[in-house]
Amino acid sequence: MQTVTSYPWSLRKMFVFFLCFILPPIGAIYILMNKEALQKRDFILYVLFAAINISLMIFDRSMWMVAGHYVLGAIVIVVSNMNKR
Repeated sequence: MQTVTSYPWSLRKMFVFFLCFILPPIGAIYILMNKEALQKRDFILYVLFAAINISLMIFDRSMWMVAGHYVLGAIVIVVSNMNKR
């Protein structure tokens, strides 16, 4: 059975996802700076989400590329929430 860790407001899930969604490079740096404070599972999830959004910034912003990245990001969030229950 996993224990749920209570994080300060600056490391809560919605804040980190918002930061990685709006400003992916800054969000990735923020995650790497707080690596010790996060559980391994949360760290991997946040780095994966930041990497998905950084790739969206780097590659072409065609409609299908953007739609595919948003679908992939939504799948990552849904799967991570399903595994915690």
